[in-house]
Amino acid sequence: MISRVLGLFRRYANRHAQMQKPGFPLRDSRGKCLGHIDRIVIRDDRLQVEGWALSGLVGLAHGDQVVERAPSLVRDDVLMHLGDVGFKTPGFVLDMPLSLDHTVFWAEGDGIRYVQPLPPTTVRDLRNMRRVTITRNCAGVTSRRASVARPTSPKPPIAL
Repeated sequence: MISRVLGLFRRYANRHAQMQKPGFPLRDSRGKCLGHIDRIVIRDDRLQVEGWALSGLVGLAHGDQVVERAPSLVRDDVLMHLGDVGFKTPGFVLDMPLSLDHTVFWAEGDGIRYVQPLPPTTVRDLRNMRRVTITRNCAGVTSRRASVARPTSPKPPIAL
């Protein structure tokens, strides 16, 4: 019975656990800002990268998998900050299966592909992410259970 409950919690954690990593600026070889990765999210064994780039094409790659697309999301905050830069839709969201291999992000600018490594994800990171999800949900169950099950006071001894 306990193994079934633990299996249920593991499946729940695999499905609902989430980890966010900080973003970083994207720069060309001269140090000029080419864009910014706003969020890196790991959830449901997938890697999702959100941001913006003044580029015709952006992508993610690891091992033998590659995901690439042209930025196509409107980012009014970026356009307001940068003014007219020739890109009306600099935003992007890239999604691919998670791999513990070396994953890189790239953006093309002026015919050159600028490659930036993403922060690594380890097996330990994934275990901690799932453990936190299970602990957070178990804590609610145990605290509710503790409030329902009140300890009884011992009965006074009977005198003979």
